[in-house]
Amino acid sequence: MQNKLSMYYKDGTEIGKLSEHPMYKKQEEIKEPVREKLQVEFEVEKTVKHPYGYEEKFLLYDNKRTGHKAIIQNAILANIVGRLYKLIPNEDVITKVTQLATEKNLSLNIETYDWRVYCILFDTVNRVGIMVSNGVDGTVALRVDALIENEYTKNSYNIMVGNKWSSNKEIRNVYRKHSANLEIADLSIEMDTMLKTAIEYREELKKLDSHYFHDHFDTIKGLFENVKMPDIYTKEVMVKFWIGSKPSLRDIYEKISAKIWNKKENDMRTKIQLFKKLNDVMMMWNVVDEI
Repeated sequence: MQNKLSMYYKDGTEIGKLSEHPMYKKQEEIKEPVREKLQVEFEVEKTVKHPYGYEEKFLLYDNKRTGHKAIIQNAILANIVGRLYKLIPNEDVITKVTQLATEKNLSLNIETYDWRVYCILFDTVNRVGIMVSNGVDGTVALRVDALIENEYTKNSYNIMVGNKWSSNKEIRNVYRKHSANLEIADLSIEMDTMLKTAIEYREELKKLDSHYFHDHFDTIKGLFENVKMPDIYTKEVMVKFWIGSKPSLRDIYEKISAKIWNKKENDMRTKIQLFKKLNDVMMMWNVVDEI
């Protein structure tokens, strides 16, 4: 006969017999919420076919024209978008960006998430880069963002998005103008423009060295709350620096930036959203005029 070692919770329930514990709920007792279902049938006015298996199906409802069309690839629905949305295949973007990366002597890394593609190109001489983004589901328009490497953390980047990243109004307006209504044919000039802008971005970031974190702690804390920046990116950094040496705002920026970039659960779209919040809070100290 073998000896049996049993362990018990404080209430006397034997550990291992969870089904007998009063806090235990059987899986079948946990019910999914009941959601209303909406089933709608559209008629197709016309279909426009594109390479790579893409189709645009312009939709009718009750024999009347709607303002929408369906984007489909190989019989899989990407999304329903407005009729004016212009489909730019990710495959064409990747082909063009790969060609331009070779011509401009830039390193290239391509990341894909669902129906979106992000191409990160880096100039190893000037230590600046750009990110070309595109989506076929209407969630990301073709655009180019400037980025620079995080000087404190290897293999991390800072993305130049947001309203307050620069004190130079002209530079900010150039950025906005060049990030709307892009075509693939515009990419070469756009990439050159944003590589130069990335250098300006790096210089603006350096200005944060002249602002000390302790002088702005309460204000920055409040601003992060206002833009709803999750605590997982800010709290640990701010507490650590508060009890440590005398850091600059750039120290704070780079550390939070690294957390955003390196969090495995973040896809690129999430990173961009978080960088906008970070830039709008931290870079505002450089702003001398509003757009």
